[in-house]
Amino acid sequence: MSWKLRIIGPQHELQQLSQSLCNESFAVTRDEDGQYYLACSRFDKCKTSNEVLEIAVEILGILNGATKLALGGNLGFTESGVLEQRPDGTQTFHMYYSDTIHVRESFVLSVVDSEGNVIEEHRPTDPIPIWLQASLNDDAVRKVFRLFGQQHDWVNLYRIFEVIESDIGGINKIAENGWSTKTQVKTFKHTANSPNAAGDDARHGKEDTDPPKYPMLLSEARALVETLVHHWLRSKDFV
Repeated sequence: MSWKLRIIGPQHELQQLSQSLCNESFAVTRDEDGQYYLACSRFDKCKTSNEVLEIAVEILGILNGATKLALGGNLGFTESGVLEQRPDGTQTFHMYYSDTIHVRESFVLSVVDSEGNVIEEHRPTDPIPIWLQASLNDDAVRKVFRLFGQQHDWVNLYRIFEVIESDIGGINKIAENGWSTKTQVKTFKHTANSPNAAGDDARHGKEDTDPPKYPMLLSEARALVETLVHHWLRSKDFV
C-alpha cells in the first residue's frame, strides 16, 4: 500500500510547493477536487496511518520553517488526514486535525525570450526540496527549520542562533565569513538575555549584568537571524 498526507494551507503557496516539490523523496500534488497531498519516501515503511502521521508531523514542522524562510510571513501548513491507497485500487481516508490558515502574496520570476516564451522560472519555494532533503541527514538543519517555523520571539531566535553558532564554530567564524559583525551579534545576545531590554520575553528572569546601552529591536533581531540562516544554509555543501 502507499500513503499520502492531506495538507491544508494557503492555496497559492501550496500550488508553488507542488511545482517545486516533485521528486521521489518529497512531492506535493493536487487532486481533481483541489485537495493537496504530500507524498514522502519515508511513508513507505509505515504500516498504519498513525505511523504516517507521526512522521508527517515532523516533516511539516520542517516544511513550515523552510517555507517561512523562503516566503516570509506567518504561513502554516497543517495535516488534515492520511490517504491510504491499496494495491487493489481501494482507498481509505483517515481524518485528523485541521487549522486556521493565513494567506499572503508571493511571486514567480520568469525569464522569457523575445517572442514571450518562458525559458525558465524561479520560485521562492525552489530551494525547499533541497532543504527538506538536507534536514533528513543534518540534525542542525532539521532543528533550525523546526524552530524557524515557530514564533520569532527572543527565546526562539536565540535558540536558532545557538544552533548556527555551534555548527559553524563560534562568533569569530560568523564574523570572518562576513555574515554579521561581532558587535551586532554581541548586542543581539545581550539584548535577548536582558529583562530590562527585552522585557518579559527575555531569556533571563533577572538582570545579571548591566543592560545594553543601545538594545537591539526585536525586528532587527529577526532580520539578523534570518540573514544568518540564509548564509549558513548557503555555506552547506548541499546548497
